[in-house]
Amino acid sequence: MNSVRFRDFIFLLCLVIFYGCSSKNSNYDIVKKNNKYGVNDVNGNLIIKYSYDMIYPFDSNGFAVVNNFGGKFGVIDTNNKIILDIIYDYIDNFENGKAQIKINGKIGYVNQFYEIIQKPQ
Repeated sequence: MNSVRFRDFIFLLCLVIFYGCSSKNSNYDIVKKNNKYGVNDVNGNLIIKYSYDMIYPFDSNGFAVVNNFGGKFGVIDTNNKIILDIIYDYIDNFENGKAQIKINGKIGYVNQFYEIIQKPQ
């Protein structure tokens, strides 16, 4: 398996795991149009434009991991405010109150509010 196909496989695997482990915030629907994702509110109004390659479900704190800008990950809130810059190679699921972030081969951690508690090193 070449490296591009392997990376795509890993990305899809992470997507399935993350989506399956995330709690859905029923006030927001992730919608897709022309291969880009946006968010509708409970009334069907588009509140986040179709601008992301992927938006994962919002958590109970109102945060969603997004994928964009050449396969990079970050975090937005329900107002599309960037909470964690969209620069990371990977953002893991939470375990024991923290999630692993990875950038340029360096690993760090964020808390449940996506505040960096350990800078990648």
